Amino acid sequence: MSSPSPESGVEEALRRLEWQPVVLADAPRRLDLLPLTPSWPTRQLRIRVHRNTPLEYVTSLLPPFLAYAGLSATFDHGDYDDSLSSAGTPGTGADVELVWLDFDRYRSADPLALADWLRERLRSLRAQTLAPLLVADWPGGGPAQEFNRELELIREELPDTAVTDLSAVAARLGDAFLDPRTKDLGGTSMSARAAVLTAQRMGLRWLPALVAPRVKGLAVDLDNTLYDGVLGEDGPEGVVLTPGHEALQRTLRGLREDGVLLALVSRNEPEDVDDLFARRTDFPLRMEDFSARAVGWGAKSDGVAAAAETMRISTDAVVLVDDNAGELAEVAAGVGVCGLLHAADPAATARALDLFPGLHGHARTEEDSLRAADLAASAHRAAAPTGDPDAYLASLQVHLRLALDARDQLPRMAALAAKTNQFNTALRRTGQAEFAGWLDADDAHVVTAALADRLSDSGVVAVVAGRRGPEERLVVEELCVSCRALGRGVEDVLLSAAVGRLMEVTEAGTVSVPYTPGPRNEPARAWLATHARGPCLTAGRYCCPGMRRHAARSSPMHRSP
Repeated sequence: MSSPSPESGVEEALRRLEWQPVVLADAPRRLDLLPLTPSWPTRQLRIRVHRNTPLEYVTSLLPPFLAYAGLSATFDHGDYDDSLSSAGTPGTGADVELVWLDFDRYRSADPLALADWLRERLRSLRAQTLAPLLVADWPGGGPAQEFNRELELIREELPDTAVTDLSAVAARLGDAFLDPRTKDLGGTSMSARAAVLTAQRMGLRWLPALVAPRVKGLAVDLDNTLYDGVLGEDGPEGVVLTPGHEALQRTLRGLREDGVLLALVSRNEPEDVDDLFARRTDFPLRMEDFSARAVGWGAKSDGVAAAAETMRISTDAVVLVDDNAGELAEVAAGVGVCGLLHAADPAATARALDLFPGLHGHARTEEDSLRAADLAASAHRAAAPTGDPDAYLASLQVHLRLALDARDQLPRMAALAAKTNQFNTALRRTGQAEFAGWLDADDAHVVTAALADRLSDSGVVAVVAGRRGPEERLVVEELCVSCRALGRGVEDVLLSAAVGRLMEVTEAGTVSVPYTPGPRNEPARAWLATHARGPCLTAGRYCCPGMRRHAARSSPMHRSP
């Protein structure tokens, strides 16, 4: 199959922009959704539904919302079953297991007892499948709120489990969430308005958070995007922070606090932009909120590419927010980004950011909150002397912390496997459920490595998982290092220590590491080649017999344990 032409890629990006006012609307209309058919490829999902109430009234509205997120789905709607007996049956290759219950049918039950029953059913389901579980919460007050609090605890207990915020849709609509007239006709009391908003949230937030990559960065324009006016013409005091623009800036700042990196990409004079943020203390966003700046008169696509490089992420993990449709088109033609947002109206843009696929719902880890500070410290690390590697590490006071089978780090293990592209040997994209299975297995173990230095704490930056195979060999299943750890010359010591720890616990003498070539994981192959005995010995697998010796070599890096 031939690759799509640049022209078709631009056309698809512009077509999605045309969908924006419909799929990201505050109140989407059914009639506006019906004509929307994607002109771009989508990833097909298979979703198995465990339910005691009709869901077709929601899933029938899903296609345009999913398509906007680059997805499509087929649904295996199980029989109506209050007992959830299907939770104990083996999985059927589903990509997502969706549990959708009308909890009002259990209203006479004690909320805590009901939660305990659901916990047992979900545990049975988790034992049958590695697919992520998505569980609808209980809209309403009183017993529903008590039940939902317990449901959050269940989510934390079970790996790769997410809970919908259907109650948020109910809270927004109030009495309009239900329409008793539909009960006899469709078997559900959910109103038509509620069905549309639920489909919107499921297609844009809930399902993409389970199966699609997270948006790592937002590249944001200035003029007529973050304020009303043109800096070069109106000056710092002349641009207007309208209530809508203030709300948009607060939304962006909230996303930054949630771990999304912000980049300022603007066609302005750099000195004018510095003066703007120095003077406008009424702006919720401050200059230090931006992890990268690309301000100048070059092409906007070049600015987005430069900002992504500064943030150490790929452009296909960046969304551009810009009021100028021409600039959006130029970026679509010049660089591959994961999304474009036309910021024609600040209030609509803030709503769009609240729904945009990949920005919400992903499991948040401690490393998300550390990302921006760690990135800011990278410039200072680059200024450290680099002539002598040992002197460089000693000057940074690098500290490596290893952890063996740390169950509390399951979300971070899965995040590293899902997000890491450059230093990822197998590209398996292992999920939480499979990592949890390795932690429970007698012959498998997982080591995570956290990194800190005198400038910042990078948190957990690497995961290595393996099991003892034949001939006293450690078979490594996952080996990933975050890009935030690269560039300090620590990869060799870090990975040798992590693999060495696995060799100790499995009593292995040699190491076998799988390698799957990908578009950006050459750094992982190059590292493997330095440790391998000759070239790749079997298809896709390197043998590294001397790994333990590398782990034991002296290094100025402090290690614990």
